[in-house]
Amino acid sequence: MGIKEYGPGDHDAGFIGFRVTFCFDGEYRQAYFSTVRAKYQDDRCLYFKRQRLRAELQDAEWAAESALYQYRRFVTENSSNTKPFRGVGVHGITLGFHRPSGTSKWTPHIAVSRPGRPSVRKTFKKGYFSAIWAQCVELWATEYGVLEGDRQRVLNNPPNPTQFKDLRRHMNEVEGHDIPASALSDVFREQRDQLKATRILKPTTRKPALADHFAPQDSDRQRADTLEAEMATWFEKERQQFAAC
Repeated sequence: MGIKEYGPGDHDAGFIGFRVTFCFDGEYRQAYFSTVRAKYQDDRCLYFKRQRLRAELQDAEWAAESALYQYRRFVTENSSNTKPFRGVGVHGITLGFHRPSGTSKWTPHIAVSRPGRPSVRKTFKKGYFSAIWAQCVELWATEYGVLEGDRQRVLNNPPNPTQFKDLRRHMNEVEGHDIPASALSDVFREQRDQLKATRILKPTTRKPALADHFAPQDSDRQRADTLEAEMATWFEKERQQFAAC
């Protein structure tokens, strides 16, 4: 791919000049820039030089288009070699479980790959899920020169922590691992603490007045009640699943 120059007698069909070829995303492109009219087949002839520069410009334009296409895929799609339930919608960031050296305990993490260097794994031992996600996105954006708009978009769209539940189930049932439900504890610590804070902030229960039946509902209280119910359901299911292991 790129530019190929054909002098007199070089091309089977008699073409003289420059051929530009390019291929990306399964699309093949080519363009021809003839120099047959040139007095000299080198830069002594202005016509030859003009055709050469046109060929170089076409090659550069296609290369730029390809680079933009590759970049857009990088910041909006999982890599093609990302294993199931590990992708978060971009190249270079994945979810996972690992066992730290010298231990048998499974630990959830977010991993950021780095060109030419080992990946960085960040766990949730010393930080909430949202904080660790922010750290990983900042590292990823710095490592790969991600544009500010894409950095902010990815930062604002973290994966749902429940993806770790799906990943654990897949690794156990399909990949043959034995990751206990307790390994998920740090992932959901942020939700548990939010739930505790919500309970503390709840007003003392009282008998509702008649006017309360006609008053608008407190949206914050509704969200808190919904979160509490969902967390209670999840913990009960995980307790039963863990007990059955």
